[in-house]
Amino acid sequence: MHRDAQPASLYTELFQRHPNNPILTARDWPYPAHTVFNPGACQVDNETVLLVRVEDRRGHSHLTAARSNDGVSNWHIDRHPTLAADPKRCSEEAWGIEDPRLTWVEERQEWLIAYTAFSASGPLVSLARTTDFVDFARLGPVMPPEDKDAALFPRRFGGRYAMIHRPVSAGSSGAHIWLSFSPDLTHWGDHHILLHARRGAWWDANKIGLSPPPMETPEGWLLLYHGVRHTAGGCLYRLGLALLDLDDPRRVLHRGDEWVFAPEEPYERHGDVNGVVFPGGWILDKATGVIRIYYGGADSCVALATARSATCSPMCGSALLRRRNRSVWRRGRAQRVESDWTASAASRSEPGCSRVWSEYRAMEPQICHPSGGLIDACDMCWKSTALTRGAKSRSPANCTPAVDRGPSPCIIEQRGVARSSHVWPSVVSNRVLRA
Repeated sequence: MHRDAQPASLYTELFQRHPNNPILTARDWPYPAHTVFNPGACQVDNETVLLVRVEDRRGHSHLTAARSNDGVSNWHIDRHPTLAADPKRCSEEAWGIEDPRLTWVEERQEWLIAYTAFSASGPLVSLARTTDFVDFARLGPVMPPEDKDAALFPRRFGGRYAMIHRPVSAGSSGAHIWLSFSPDLTHWGDHHILLHARRGAWWDANKIGLSPPPMETPEGWLLLYHGVRHTAGGCLYRLGLALLDLDDPRRVLHRGDEWVFAPEEPYERHGDVNGVVFPGGWILDKATGVIRIYYGGADSCVALATARSATCSPMCGSALLRRRNRSVWRRGRAQRVESDWTASAASRSEPGCSRVWSEYRAMEPQICHPSGGLIDACDMCWKSTALTRGAKSRSPANCTPAVDRGPSPCIIEQRGVARSSHVWPSVVSNRVLRA
């Protein structure tokens, strides 16, 4: 039976691996090292700087800087640990320091580094600062154990710093991603669960964590996070995308259903910890729109993948569907934010809206409102609306303004697939899904 030739995968991949992967291994190090992996990454002038986790044969880790002009080759690696554990002064670092995330804070004119300090008490989040990746000043522990996968936002919100992290407590139902705030980088509070680990068969069930620091885009704060799937053959670390509101990062605008990057190559599937891709840093080239993602492969090497920023934030990895049209309900009124809708001006008017309503309703998500109704954003007339429970008709004529009653857990139904979400109705982003 004749069959047409088909590509290896029918999925459209967001991330492209560099052909020279892995770009760094322990063999490249100027001093003895067992493995090098999970780097933080940043751009300093024309130089790419990686702060790489280096593990010795004791199993303890420290951080070493590697610098390159093109971010791919000719790496200049410090001949000694750049930031080593200091167990005499910092007992929480008795077993090493790991997995740094680097954030440039403009108002401070310095880099803030969130890293994991490890000791008999368990892993916890510590902060340090630097201007040159030569000299560092520790700010000390900011979250108690067990806590890790932390990164700071590059600016304040309402005068407060914000940090994403992943605490785990005994008896918890899962390891979720949290968001906390601080006026001074020392005292942290106002803790919120930002993303719940899903349950059951999902790729990100039970345990998730932030990967690189949040990236600011016109669409919102782009998050690349990892989900850990426990299988009979061991754990699988895979990556997904989410999008937060630019002004209030507590508001999750989108979360992809599918993972967008997974361990497939030998250097990702075989190593000290098999089946792991773990990015700690990404760099956006604003001139080209290319994002470079630096990640650890199988806890044994450093690798590089690239993506186009224009394809990441609007899609959030949800079946690679572009989400272009949205109405945002903000401070009690609907605002048109942006649209690539190509319908005529006449079809955008309110009277003509019903002409395309049935087709539109077949595509648009429905979001539960705390009042017990559904929020529907009609992009044809740019109205954000709430439909009362039991309403027989969903035409724009039955639209009534939604009332902001704060955050509410809800179920989002999209193309017949229900999934849990946490929606802040004061900013509801509904977009038409078009392939």
